[in-house]
Amino acid sequence: MVKPLPDKQIGALDPEIQQWVDTQWRSFSDKTSDEQKTALEQCFATLPTVWGASEFVAKTCVAQPQMLVDLVASGDLFRGYGAGELTRRADSAEPETEQALMQWLRRLRTRECVRLAWRDIAGWADLDEVMATMSELADTCVDLALRNLYRSHCQNFGTPRSKSGGDRVGMTVLGLGKLGGCELNFSSDIDLIFAYTEQGETDGPRSTSNHEFFLRLARDLIKVLDQPTPDGIVFRVDMRLRPNGQSGPLALSFDAMEQYYQTHGRDWERYALIKARNIAGDKQAGAELLAKLRPFVYRRYLDYGAFEAVRAMKEMINRELRRKGVQNNIKLGQGGIREVEFIAQSFQMIRGGRDPLLQSNRLIPVLEHLGQDGIIAEEACAELITGYQFLRTLEHHLQMIRDQQTHRVPDGEMDRKRLLMASGVDRWDELETRLSITCAAVHRHFDQIFVPVRREEHSTPDEIEGLWLGLLDSPIAHRALEENGYRDTGAVINSLRSLRASRVYYAHSKDGRERLDRLMPMFIREAGRSPDPDGTLHRLIQFIEGVGRRSVYLVLLIENPLALSQLVKLIGASAWVSSWIRQHPLLLDELLDPITADVVTSPQFITEELDHRLSHL
Repeated sequence: MVKPLPDKQIGALDPEIQQWVDTQWRSFSDKTSDEQKTALEQCFATLPTVWGASEFVAKTCVAQPQMLVDLVASGDLFRGYGAGELTRRADSAEPETEQALMQWLRRLRTRECVRLAWRDIAGWADLDEVMATMSELADTCVDLALRNLYRSHCQNFGTPRSKSGGDRVGMTVLGLGKLGGCELNFSSDIDLIFAYTEQGETDGPRSTSNHEFFLRLARDLIKVLDQPTPDGIVFRVDMRLRPNGQSGPLALSFDAMEQYYQTHGRDWERYALIKARNIAGDKQAGAELLAKLRPFVYRRYLDYGAFEAVRAMKEMINRELRRKGVQNNIKLGQGGIREVEFIAQSFQMIRGGRDPLLQSNRLIPVLEHLGQDGIIAEEACAELITGYQFLRTLEHHLQMIRDQQTHRVPDGEMDRKRLLMASGVDRWDELETRLSITCAAVHRHFDQIFVPVRREEHSTPDEIEGLWLGLLDSPIAHRALEENGYRDTGAVINSLRSLRASRVYYAHSKDGRERLDRLMPMFIREAGRSPDPDGTLHRLIQFIEGVGRRSVYLVLLIENPLALSQLVKLIGASAWVSSWIRQHPLLLDELLDPITADVVTSPQFITEELDHRLSHL
């Protein structure tokens, strides 16, 4: 007999919780024999805590007592599964009909969720086990459903064949979000994208196009997974992240998908695809599709436009929370889980094209790498990781109460007691204080990274902006430039007017022009602090003309005052350096590190740094 792991230390049950557990136990006892109850002795020590903390577990065990007996007798309740174990078990399943498939999947999901909730609340499973097991359960269910449905559709319509060579065409399923990162919630939607390798048609007597075949397959796959039955559901399926969102087809060919992202892909879609993982179907084809999409997700240059995109997404979330009046949301609220995800994934969007170690779909390894490489302070990364683990664990305990997708800290007394039991905390004010401290720390780091760039404080805060926009009367414009150190103010005004009226300015998109309108006043002020303001600003204007429509470099400078200061310093010091940077704007990436003019870099240091960078490629 398998020996249980040590139980979570917790005091006596609250009287109200104890009474509820006693009622459930009486119902359970009425349905079980003495022999069955004897077989459950190994779990008796944890049963009151687990049932008290989770209505879902208690009521499921009362409804299906033999399931709990089997979990104990098999030893599954007392151990974590090895990688791939759930998948191997599912391989032996042979449901003969769609109805049998739906029933088998739902019963598997119920068994494994009861098992996992029990292990978590009893203190036998850590956060990593919960997330990994839930993710593998989703992978297993989606893949088993797809394999069975693909086979039955081929029997009805023939096997889909490629137009090019007649090869069999399969479908691949991409998991996004927490599923893609193997970090799935206890009770969660699964975000999916369906794609098939090639256009063509099926080879059966009821021949149809591959597109129509895979649309039917996708619809049936969604139904098998999320249609409610007396056995519940498997997973709620969310398809809103597919190309063209809710208005787009449920499945696309690889070529159509690649064309969509190249032509119409938006920042939030790049953000969504960071965690994309092939979870089911044709795994080799799925790997090829992800490789094709990687250039869309990860750019060759440092892409600081991601900060603007994340600010916009976060503000949209905040507006929605205010509209709905939602409070105490540990996922979307201030300092919640989403802010940690934004921090990690934004740096992946910005730097992932240059640093392969950031091309990971798992959050904690990304944060660890950001700290080790000095991109974010190690102390900040450690605090974000600790906060994320606490919030995710609390999220799971909230969802385990009734197997509901919730992220809201409960107001009701009974649910608060259940949450305390699951968390192993004695008093509500203790849990509330820790939550408040955690969210404050996360939001502080989020604010430090994503706070909008503010205007500098100076004697005439609006005059330089007005000068660039051509809103100042001539005497005021000349005086503003003189106060900022310029000598030939007439020539400077003419140069700025020429730039703003040029094709360089109007070749930008609306967003690009807005970025240039923010950057040029910063250039004017910073150049005014240099030994030769007139010459420095003239070279900066040449730099802007050389960069052309690549507004990502404008964002890099707007978001990084250090980089802007370094650029102005270099351009002001040397016309040759100015020309070189203008021809090779990728060098701007290096301006994120402070210039140490008094330190001469040794050949050995350069060699070591080169080896370090090449080792990551």
